[in-house]
Amino acid sequence: MPTDNDLKTSILELLNDLDALLVAHFYQKDEIVKLAHHAGDSLELAKIASQSDKNLIVFCGVHFMGESVKALAFNKQVIMPKLSCCSMARMIDSQYYDKSVSLLKEYGVKEFYPITYINSNAEVKAKVAKDNGVVCTSRNASKIFDHALKQNKKIFFYPIGAWGKI
Repeated sequence: MPTDNDLKTSILELLNDLDALLVAHFYQKDEIVKLAHHAGDSLELAKIASQSDKNLIVFCGVHFMGESVKALAFNKQVIMPKLSCCSMARMIDSQYYDKSVSLLKEYGVKEFYPITYINSNAEVKAKVAKDNGVVCTSRNASKIFDHALKQNKKIFFYPIGAWGKI
């Protein structure tokens, strides 16, 4: 039976042989975070992956985070050892977004500034971009909200509206 140290050595050797970058969201198990070349939040890891000279990115995190990495590192191969989903990422899908936008317009809100949390899936992020909106993280949300409010924009924020009221 291989020891933890044997497994760690084998993984690091394989990453080296494949010329791969291992990044892990800091919510992962400590053993994974310690093994990773970089650990951090999803946007930080996506930026690191996109700027890396490695063409193979091994991402340890939930599915929407892997999508974010692939969006920024579109010319690289991004693999995830185990696909997991974040419940927040399932709170809104592209059809729900479209329906919400239609309802806003039906009720007279013709201009709005869509802001979605990074936990949204790639389809929702694409629709937000098409509508001239932005994706926020917990680190930059207050700056984005302040900027929008200073311009008197009506904010359409999701998937967690209660968080937007804080």
